[in-house]
Amino acid sequence: MAQKKIPPKLNDAVLALAAEGATGDVIAEKLNAAHDLGVSGRSVRRFLQSHRDELADIAKAVTREELRKHIRLSVLSLVATLANATKIEKIARLSGENGIALKAQAQVRAAACDILGFAGLNQPDHPGVLVDQGGGIQDARAALLAHLKALVEAAKAPAPADEPPPIH
Repeated sequence: MAQKKIPPKLNDAVLALAAEGATGDVIAEKLNAAHDLGVSGRSVRRFLQSHRDELADIAKAVTREELRKHIRLSVLSLVATLANATKIEKIARLSGENGIALKAQAQVRAAACDILGFAGLNQPDHPGVLVDQGGGIQDARAALLAHLKALVEAAKAPAPADEPPPIH
């Protein structure tokens, strides 16, 4: 009797054979010989692929959870760097220091790219996850962008008019 699916009780055996380097066809032959299942090599390959996909999803979730602990401070630091580099660039450009202005522009670009990366804007477009932001449900990416804009505006506090910011 031919079976399309591998019984759950044999999952560990399939994974062990795959870990030893056996191909899907070899694993199917061994299962068929030992348990008279009639599974194909294609079924084994589909099972292994779905198992890898599940492990990848778990790894992504764990990574996101760990990153979530540190991302807020990192974004705040990037926003401060962006604001400071922008001020330095303006002062350098006004004083004719083109080399310093170019370095500051590079810092502004790098910080902005990092912030956009944290916001997920370097990922392909797909429907976002909806989250509750207290005032209603909205797209997670839109919520993060709104939060980042608020942080950038907060970092743009006016500098004293008589004293330029320090250049590091």
